[in-house]
Amino acid sequence: MSLPELPASDQSVIHVHHQGQNTGPFTGPEIVAKLNSGELDSNDPFWFPGMQNWVPLAQHPEVTKHYGGGAPAAGSPPPPVPQAAPAASAGVPQNEDDRLDALFGTLIKKSWNYLDEQNFATQIDEIFLGAVITSTLDAGYNLIDLTSDGTHHYLRFENFEDGSRTIFRLNHLTGDQVYAKVLGQKANVVLGYGEKVGNISKVLSALKAELKSSFILNPEPGSIVVDGDLTSGYVYCQVDMFWSLDDIISRDYSIDYSKLADWIRASNHALRKYLRGRFM
Repeated sequence: MSLPELPASDQSVIHVHHQGQNTGPFTGPEIVAKLNSGELDSNDPFWFPGMQNWVPLAQHPEVTKHYGGGAPAAGSPPPPVPQAAPAASAGVPQNEDDRLDALFGTLIKKSWNYLDEQNFATQIDEIFLGAVITSTLDAGYNLIDLTSDGTHHYLRFENFEDGSRTIFRLNHLTGDQVYAKVLGQKANVVLGYGEKVGNISKVLSALKAELKSSFILNPEPGSIVVDGDLTSGYVYCQVDMFWSLDDIISRDYSIDYSKLADWIRASNHALRKYLRGRFM
């Protein structure tokens, strides 16, 4: 009896009847591995689409070529043909039954993938917020203020040793799954670095043409805006950026804190140099 070639190594379609139970489906390499490990026996009947009947594993030349256990002993009775697996629905050919089962499994898998993508798109905003807080705390700053308006998150941190401050306005831009699919996960980040100055009134007078609000959304990324707070005596340099969250947050929700901390450190470094070069 001529047997068809084993399916491609990435196709899990081989069924095996082992110790009274139907197991699988497996790939060809999985079958050989399980034979060599003793999980399957060379006398176990097997079947995959394209075969007319169940036959012992040892009768297939591709299996015996790689399996060290050899063929069944001469004169041994033929193994029973399993009656229950894989069972086809009434009136549906065996091959078509397998195809429909596989198609149904694909539909379920894609549904779960869609749900995972939807959950990721809606949860990444809070994950990003937590990651920024953790990375800034690790950089030696202390969180002194946190507010949200439903769209933006506003954060203020202070280094109690030198009195410097870091401020953020975070806005996750791609919470919708469709936009996220096209653009990736993006966030608008306004990051500011601030220090106290001796004569804040003089600084504010010099900045009155620039001063509009405590957070100024600049449409040109990389442009630095200088702002001052008369109440606290702090002058801030702020920069508007767009960050790719895919670079720091994986689909399994793991976070590259080291990379995020480096982004924050580099931004603070540049803003500090600008602030001190202009006012100190």
